[in-house]
Amino acid sequence: MTAPAFISIFKTSLQSEADKLSIEPHLGRIEGVRRWSVDLSDADKVLRVVSEKDVCHDIMVVSRALGYFCDILRD
Repeated sequence: MTAPAFISIFKTSLQSEADKLSIEPHLGRIEGVRRWSVDLSDADKVLRVVSEKDVCHDIMVVSRALGYFCDILRD
């Protein structure tokens, strides 16, 4: 049986593919993260994370530590 999925959506300051590549290894280390994506064409540069548990705090801490703005739009 698969654990329920949490879908969290964040507004970020990510601007480029290089930015996405810079956060990729860090997001991959957060326990419970199944997959994530960034929509660079959206005005809010939306980061969408699917996880096994609530990882909002961890996502924001990692993003901010890397110098990016990151705030919850929806969880």
